[in-house]
Amino acid sequence: MKTLKVRKSFERFEVEVGDETVECTIDCTDGTVNALAAKCIKARQQALALDTLKEKTFDRKKLNKLSEDMAAIIGPIIVEGIGEESYDAILTACGDGVKLKPAQCNLVMVQVFATVCQAIFDRLNDVKQSKAAHYLQDVVADAQKPDDEKRDR
Repeated sequence: MKTLKVRKSFERFEVEVGDETVECTIDCTDGTVNALAAKCIKARQQALALDTLKEKTFDRKKLNKLSEDMAAIIGPIIVEGIGEESYDAILTACGDGVKLKPAQCNLVMVQVFATVCQAIFDRLNDVKQSKAAHYLQDVVADAQKPDDEKRDR
């Protein structure tokens, strides 16, 4: 008998900040994966552009603004992926019990962002690689053909 192995709809991971551990769960249900995939790609491109600017900037005020911009880009995606409660718990762990502003925790949050987006991309890749996806594409293609074309088969 063949066993179909699939991933769970919720992927768990831990964020260790010093001596504190925050348990997070990424929502990898169809709706979230579909909603976050394009957002992750766009945010990644924006984050890379900000990193390029940051490398060329030495003014402290401009660097702080770039940090705020980074937090504004990745924060909503992290929240959508792991939830507000886990996001806030990470900010609190970064502040050793005091909730920091997102821009003060970018070094950690960029890694969380990468983990969330990687989980989303892994799910998309699983679907692309599955035989079921190819079968469904054929079914959809057949359904979209005009009736005359179907009869000629």
